[in-house]
Amino acid sequence: TFYLYFEDKESLFGALVDEFFGRIRETLVWVFENVDPKKPIAAVFREETRQFFRIFNESKDLAHVFLRDGKSTGPRIDAKINDHYREILKISSDTLKFAVDFGLLSQLDPQIATICIFGAIEKVYELWVRGELKGQQEQIANETASFLIRGCGLDAQHAASRP
Repeated sequence: TFYLYFEDKESLFGALVDEFFGRIRETLVWVFENVDPKKPIAAVFREETRQFFRIFNESKDLAHVFLRDGKSTGPRIDAKINDHYREILKISSDTLKFAVDFGLLSQLDPQIATICIFGAIEKVYELWVRGELKGQQEQIANETASFLIRGCGLDAQHAASRP
């Protein structure tokens, strides 16, 4: 039945890749739209981390391919994944730059910070989903967010605050 809509398995997988990264992109756009110089940024970043965990968890098999197997899907899909990664890293980097420019975050290199943030979230999720990191999803997401918030230069009070 799938082949009525998709030319081959690679086209089907490509559509799943687009959907998965589309949900991540939507979260990043939400973050950008909710960064407000008059409001604490920690709550927005905490919700962003939770949302990434939800997206990964709702698409466990697909997330596993990206996080664990990464580059074993074929050249067209690899190129598509790389394009999506570049796009989400750009959106996130632009958001961090905006936050730095408005004094919401201390001086940091937005591109490097973005790579570190995504790398941390991906690795923590990967270990959790494989059962190597114990705890409930919400707890793991909150701890990850708290660490990353401190890493972005917000004080411990912001990092520890719970929504």
